[in-house]
Amino acid sequence: MAEPALTIGQAAKAAGVTRKAMRVYEARGLLPAAERTAAGYRLYTD
Repeated sequence: MAEPALTIGQAAKAAGVTRKAMRVYEARGLLPAAERTAAGYRLYTD
């Protein structure tokens, strides 16, 4: 079974940061690139 995916908002809330911070961390290589849906939404796992 696949791991449940979190949206950027859900992941940011769980980490205690903003969605913008998540995007910056990904752009700077501090987070691995997130998987994307067909519509381009980022999906994160634990």
